[in-house]
Amino acid sequence: METTQAPTATLEPYQQIRLGDKPFGRQICLAAVGSEALLPLLQLWSQLRQDYPKLVLQLLLFAADKDSRAESLKVLQSKLPLGQTTEATASAEHQTSEVISLLAELQAGKPLAIPGCQRFVLDGGRLTLDLYLEFDATLLKELPGVNHNGWIDNWLWLAESLPSQAEVWQMARLAKDYASLLCLPSKRSALASIMVNSGLNIVDFNGPAALLLTQQTELEPIAKAERLALRRQSNARLAPWPLYRESTLAADESIAIIGAGVAGSQLALSLAERHQPSQVFCSEENAGQSASGNRQGALYPLLTPETSELNTLFQQGFLFSRRRITALVAAGFDIAHDFCGVLHTGFDERSRTRLNKIAEGQNWHPDILRRVNNFEATELAGLDIKEDGLFYPLGGWVCPRALCRAAIQYAVESTYCDFQRRTHISEISREGSHWWLSATDGRRFGPFKKLVLASGASLTALPQTSALPASPFRGQVSEVATQGGLRALKTVLCAKGYLTPAWEGIHCLGASYVKDPEQLAYSDVEQRENLQKIAMSYPDADWHQGLVMGQGARVGVRMVTRDHFPMLGQAPDVEALMQVYQQHQHTPESARYWQQTPAPVHPGLYVLGGLGSRGLSTGPLAADILASELCHQPLPVGSTLLQRLNPNRMWMRKLIKGKAL
Repeated sequence: METTQAPTATLEPYQQIRLGDKPFGRQICLAAVGSEALLPLLQLWSQLRQDYPKLVLQLLLFAADKDSRAESLKVLQSKLPLGQTTEATASAEHQTSEVISLLAELQAGKPLAIPGCQRFVLDGGRLTLDLYLEFDATLLKELPGVNHNGWIDNWLWLAESLPSQAEVWQMARLAKDYASLLCLPSKRSALASIMVNSGLNIVDFNGPAALLLTQQTELEPIAKAERLALRRQSNARLAPWPLYRESTLAADESIAIIGAGVAGSQLALSLAERHQPSQVFCSEENAGQSASGNRQGALYPLLTPETSELNTLFQQGFLFSRRRITALVAAGFDIAHDFCGVLHTGFDERSRTRLNKIAEGQNWHPDILRRVNNFEATELAGLDIKEDGLFYPLGGWVCPRALCRAAIQYAVESTYCDFQRRTHISEISREGSHWWLSATDGRRFGPFKKLVLASGASLTALPQTSALPASPFRGQVSEVATQGGLRALKTVLCAKGYLTPAWEGIHCLGASYVKDPEQLAYSDVEQRENLQKIAMSYPDADWHQGLVMGQGARVGVRMVTRDHFPMLGQAPDVEALMQVYQQHQHTPESARYWQQTPAPVHPGLYVLGGLGSRGLSTGPLAADILASELCHQPLPVGSTLLQRLNPNRMWMRKLIKGKAL
């Protein structure tokens, strides 16, 4: 392929050519391979951020310099000034204060050697960095595109190795038709021979500004046809799992969000960071007063012994939640929390066996999970535990309602969120191409092209979503004044029940778990049961004996899915699905029909819910995934995991296999 020398690029021609008369700032997406690309990417952002206040920059960094994630992470960390290496220290002397600040923020976000994408939202939400510690065709195939277009404005190749032919074609699939591949002159000839017919122009990388270069030439017919075929193939795999079905909104159009718990508040925050307006409808006076209203909630991942998408989601989500909390606190919001760790111990033969299987099932990163003996457990807890267990060093607790309120306040202060208090939406209706919302007090709101139901326990209260496979579970959390030996507790304890360290002299202890509750009043029985769970968890300890409980407690309802995955994405039209099912069931031909035909959905209606009892660990990331879809941006998860998150999964998993519902 012919190579060209990159001129010094400026934003002005980029804006005129690619964005026309739209305000510069929707987004630019750049992808890079090799840890050496980190600094140029951040240097580019430091040059742009002041002059273009509406700009949102999305970066995909495949820092896969070694054969293992752990070794690749070491290479990446050696590039950070905080790495304390001679190379890093010398590099830091040549960086601007903005770049140093971004590197510090990245380091504080705890990049770990774990599978999949680690999303870092930096610089007040204006810069998103998706970090991968691997790079291969299989991974790239997992990344969905949008319709028949690419994401990536330009690729930067600074890895020592060269891509395979399969990787090249997936890079081309994800690239916009005008994208180039920038590289060092020493790699130009070798890359040019591999990139033949891919449509990616090889351009010398001569500095960060070159990453904004755009080419004007049309794709050659071979490249255009191959890209189109790959995109159609990728999109076809997602036919049963609706994604990017709706067009993006204009800059002045709002997305309606019903609910202001963890799901709704985090979605408003993620949309505000993308400069996408939203209108949030909260039935209470403040955000986080329903199921998210507990004083303290434990923050740690739900893990399984098997290699699973659930492990991937919870590790990524748990770390993302920590970053969210840290960033909001750094921005000045008061969110009570303590990353004091979580100690998980068994309480009978079955639970101990399960914990052993989890510990032995995977090669867990020690910052995610490590085994401890009973002596270590006692030292970590500050109380006599007398049980071996699992310790989650980065876990802890956070005040959920404070997190919700901080997220809403951030979104409102950004001017991209209108927060409607004491507005209970009892009905939604589709009129033409828009949604209208009706409140119990007679007010109507609309029209909205896009509406998200993030209404927690009320998720299935509307006819459009009544069939969603999520069940309500009542949970009473006891609030116990610190007393006796409890004062020494240093970490969150989790066994048959859980117990938090004291905050403002109060511990949280719980929780009951009652399916399809008939009432939500305080229960003396559940209060006693919560204390009994602690006694059963640590039968040989005396620090919990004689505790005075009182009637301090809080009752909430959580929506739980059978597979423990949250639900996010476009709302399935179950009535339409069932009608089509009458003609397409129980045959190989029907299976092919469901595999190839876009699943029926409610236009413009989305779901974000089913977070269960671990919503603090998955809710913020789930909200950010949905915000990325709503704004047509790259997702931090692959197609396989998206299928597990889709609200229609319980039906479609059977239908695409030709099974009966």
